[in-house]
Amino acid sequence: MEKPHSGSTLPKQEQRIPEKNNIPPVEQSKPEVKSEETKADPAPNQEKQENQAKPKEQTAAVEEPATESDPNTNQPENSDIQASKPEEAGTTGPVSNTPPEIVHQFSSQAEYNPDIDIDALSQEPQSWGFKRNKEHQPVTAYYKADLPKYGTYYLGNTEEKVVYLTFDEGYENGFSPAILDTLKEKEIKAAFFITGSYLKHNPELVKRMRAEGHVVGNHSQTHPDFTTKTDEQVMEEVAQVGDRFKELTGTEIDPFFRFPSGRYTERDLYIIRKMGYRNVFWSMAYKDWEVDNQPGKEYALNHVMENYHPGAVILLHAVSSSNTEALAEIISGLDEAGYRFGSLYELE
Repeated sequence: MEKPHSGSTLPKQEQRIPEKNNIPPVEQSKPEVKSEETKADPAPNQEKQENQAKPKEQTAAVEEPATESDPNTNQPENSDIQASKPEEAGTTGPVSNTPPEIVHQFSSQAEYNPDIDIDALSQEPQSWGFKRNKEHQPVTAYYKADLPKYGTYYLGNTEEKVVYLTFDEGYENGFSPAILDTLKEKEIKAAFFITGSYLKHNPELVKRMRAEGHVVGNHSQTHPDFTTKTDEQVMEEVAQVGDRFKELTGTEIDPFFRFPSGRYTERDLYIIRKMGYRNVFWSMAYKDWEVDNQPGKEYALNHVMENYHPGAVILLHAVSSSNTEALAEIISGLDEAGYRFGSLYELE
């Protein structure tokens, strides 16, 4: 299935990523493939990022059957699943000629094969999803591709009591300062995945995230459905955030990427890995992004405490009042359960 070209028909060769010598090479090593699991995530509303209006209905992976109104689900085996409607990209700058560089050393590198034929990779739309359990065991991902082959992770070390706390930042709803205050008070480092709109409208918060030692990852420029984008558009979405982050901070953005709404193709995984990023999904999440329909502090706390497991990558949306109010108790509860908070740089 060919990707749509949003407007014009391009020759096949123009849809491919640039020649390999334009993209930084990635070291090769072949780690043992772990039995990992996953889950899906919603998307912030681009319109609200710009004008703080009421957010549109979001799409995210939840453990319910797919419906017409909620196609993004944890049940990808349902053949009726449709791609969510992409956000309008708006006006963007030119594609960067220098994709983000890897500026930190990982403890190990995922297998990377520069001889992979990109045209042989699947362009079938996927929605990130996994099978949840409440036995504090790692979840089981529905997507069965060789994820480490493309530098893609949703679990850390499943043999250790460690969790990875991550926040998606599509727009600011007034809670990020309190979240950062709690993390500072508890001496916990987290990861924040930011969009281009968030970066534009909240530069001081982004600089604070970096100054206080948190990972700041890439969540795309306009939060679109990547399964509807050409290769060039995929790279532009990613490169712009990296370029603008460096303009703001004078440093490289951390080399971690999270797909908007958990929507991707195998080909997308490969392209973003070639740009120097690791793709980070998640193994814990819930419907927390509807700002006018918050489940409350106790629900947020109970969700985490009922579903944590070794190696969990926890996804929370920073627009959520429930998450903000529960965060201190979430951290204390996991600490009492013997868990530590790890860095995404540990993923291997």
